Amino acid sequence: MIDYKKDFPFFKGKNSSLIYLDSAATTQRLQGVLDAMNDYYVNYNASVHRAVYALGETATTHFEQVRVKVAQFINAALPEEIIFTSGTTDSLNKVSFSYEHFLSPGDEIVVTVMEHHSNFIPWQQLAQKTGAIFKVINLDDDYLLDTASLETLITARTKIVALTHSSNVISSSLERFKLIIDRAKKVGAITVIDGAQAIGYQPVNVQDLDIDFYAFSAHKMGGPTGVGVLYACKRTHKDFKPAWYGGGAVANVTQEKTQFLSAPYCYEPGTPAIAQVIGLGASVDYLQSIGMENVHAYIQKLSLYFLEKIKDLKKIKIIGNQDFLYQSSHLVSFVVEGMHPHDVAAYLGMHGICVRAGHHCTQPLMQVLGQIATVRVSFYLYNNKEEVDKLIQALEKI
Repeated sequence: MIDYKKDFPFFKGKNSSLIYLDSAATTQRLQGVLDAMNDYYVNYNASVHRAVYALGETATTHFEQVRVKVAQFINAALPEEIIFTSGTTDSLNKVSFSYEHFLSPGDEIVVTVMEHHSNFIPWQQLAQKTGAIFKVINLDDDYLLDTASLETLITARTKIVALTHSSNVISSSLERFKLIIDRAKKVGAITVIDGAQAIGYQPVNVQDLDIDFYAFSAHKMGGPTGVGVLYACKRTHKDFKPAWYGGGAVANVTQEKTQFLSAPYCYEPGTPAIAQVIGLGASVDYLQSIGMENVHAYIQKLSLYFLEKIKDLKKIKIIGNQDFLYQSSHLVSFVVEGMHPHDVAAYLGMHGICVRAGHHCTQPLMQVLGQIATVRVSFYLYNNKEEVDKLIQALEKI
């Protein structure tokens, strides 16, 4: 396998022997990302958009170039469809707050039981605030979204459908994902997609998905924390009202009224996370240099290798649809008979293996699965088969 680990400085020096298998929570930073951010701070640190001196214009040029890169990366039609936020959670809440005016009592908001709290709670709270009906698409007996009842769940009263592109706990079916999107489009509902667990692992084409909003975070793809993206298809701009206010988002302000700038700037008030946006651009450059198909293939090979190894450990139960895990997955959740997941993670941590244990911010899903928590192993480009072998050896001892 190709050695991508050398591109992540975290694994040099004292962390050289550490096995990091918690990339679904956050990936390690790329050297190119750190270099790009440092270059900004050292060589052209200035606020963007409003400065008329050369340094500020240089910062603005670099900043706006990232918007173009991200649009190309996810195949958005226009750079103005790319809105910089502080992360996936911020992106999803922005949409939720903005669409409060869009709902009336009796309207419907539909989510899935697989959602991360960031794409569940905002819609639950919005329904309670507006009198909308909150509906949840459940799982079937195969641990997949139950699409058999879509016609009764997504109706003519449905205004918003929110769902994850890829679950952060169990395997997902892209075919069923598309069925939900198609049903939402048929009734004219707005589609809001949590792409946090897809963006760094597989090709994303927002035009092909034909969705309205797509949210993701840079730190899930080798980039910095504190910055994310909200893709807002141009057709949404007339109804997608700014929900945060401040400088940089306005064209004119009087004592009587405010005139906002056009998209995307009306959605980006205040001084943005300039260095982090520059870092995001560097992570996009890196992933595109490899090719997202190759990124996906590399990570999928590791996941398959782990699944083949773990299936011989009789006291371990994999959570989710194993057929779909074999088809496409960058993470595997499981439980060990007779041990709390936190104890499993603590034991592995004592052996220099970092995994996640808990409800993974998906408590409604855990209730359906009948689990209080699971152990989650998630892979990225810096992992390799030797690390999987060491993980299996530790699990054998458990």
